[in-house]
Amino acid sequence: MIVHIPHSSRLISAEYTKQFVVSDARLQHEMNVMVDSFTDELFEFDCADENVRTIVFPVCRLLVDPERFADDSLEAMSKKGMGVLYSKTYKGGPLRRRLDEEERRELLEKYYFPHQKSVSDAVREEFRESGSSLVLDGHSFPSRPLPCHDDQTEPTPDFLPWDRFISHARKIDGNNRTENQRVGLHGRNQSPFCRCVCSV
Repeated sequence: MIVHIPHSSRLISAEYTKQFVVSDARLQHEMNVMVDSFTDELFEFDCADENVRTIVFPVCRLLVDPERFADDSLEAMSKKGMGVLYSKTYKGGPLRRRLDEEERRELLEKYYFPHQKSVSDAVREEFRESGSSLVLDGHSFPSRPLPCHDDQTEPTPDFLPWDRFISHARKIDGNNRTENQRVGLHGRNQSPFCRCVCSV
């Protein structure tokens, strides 16, 4: 199993903070809202007997979001200024100045593409070893939708159990639904978020 943690980091190095047009306090607030805080700890497994690899994206999603398409024309959230390189806050206000092509290329080559390669390499290695691969995409999200979310249905679910493209998804869902109800958890498939990180 591969545990993928894309949004836990709050790191934005000093060389890049100058790209942001909000105050330090406002940037910290934006991190408080947008970062999946402590997911690197929540999804930490004690797996002495299991073959589990954890891949954590090293920098804040406000700097580079590894779960967006690099091509803004393919990324729906880019219309809200929240593509691979965020330019707007979760409320739609200005977050970052316009980057030129060289700045954009530097960030993608430094953080985005190496991370994608790490995930892809891990999936290929697991396939070679076992003939299949399972990726657990570790996130957290608020109990109420943010203004930037397309789906404003309340409350948001406790978890999103599967993507419809995953093999045996219906069987997994059926096996888990009774147990989820027993412990008081609410899951919703494909909403408010859909898809997961994919190896390419």
